[in-house]
Amino acid sequence: MRRAGTRAYLAAAILTAWATVLSVHAWRTTHVSSADRLAVAARSLPPGDSWYAIYRGSERAGWARRQLDTLSGGRGFVLRERAVREVRQLGAAARTETDLVAWLDAGIRLDSLVFRSMIGPDTSRLELHMEGDTVMSLQPGGRRRVSDRPQLAGSWPLRFASDEAARRSGHSVALVLFDPVTALSRETVLRVGESEMRVWADSADTDPDTDEWISMREDTVRAWRIERIEGALALPVWVDEDGRVLEAEEPGGLRFERTAFELAFYSESESREGTR
Repeated sequence: MRRAGTRAYLAAAILTAWATVLSVHAWRTTHVSSADRLAVAARSLPPGDSWYAIYRGSERAGWARRQLDTLSGGRGFVLRERAVREVRQLGAAARTETDLVAWLDAGIRLDSLVFRSMIGPDTSRLELHMEGDTVMSLQPGGRRRVSDRPQLAGSWPLRFASDEAARRSGHSVALVLFDPVTALSRETVLRVGESEMRVWADSADTDPDTDEWISMREDTVRAWRIERIEGALALPVWVDEDGRVLEAEEPGGLRFERTAFELAFYSESESREGTR
């Protein structure tokens, strides 16, 4: 009888330990923080280049490039952006060039950035480093206290792509965007609309008759229309499931359209030559 009781006790102890392990595993699976879930989902974001033609109305106004690279060991990402645009108020030949390199952590949160701009003959440089989540160090500009780490116009689409719940139609999220041009942060609301299939030119070649660059192949992707609301201004942005912007309107009447490298860069260069 004593031996049977001991066996029953051991069996009950083993079953209890097994149930406890299962419960802990289930709790860890279902109670993962949103930051951890975002970091896991962000690992599936594909690195690569995106090229854009910039328009002011129907006229070409420049080109832009956005490049996403991953850091070793899954530590985060490097986001590079370069844009060359015409600045009408400085004259027909004046250009503005901006160059941004931003380091993001595994959850696509801003760690630091270096921003350079050249507007006509004037050049400037800005460096930003986050000290934890509440202190932003700017050079020039000193240290500022913030309520949370700000986002960049180029990084929030990556967070959107990594958060499946955020892609629900009608969903809204409020965040703070940092503008390296003005070195200021501003509150922004993103309101998600319906998704639809969108087409963009992903390769080009020269027309044998005219020697102009033309689209040779198009890619079709699912994209979401998002309203980027800043005060009374609402600007539409189309973002695909990989966090790549397909089309976006910016303050000042500029429109960015994703396209093949040749159609963004060479066609824009040729149009500038034709206006001289």
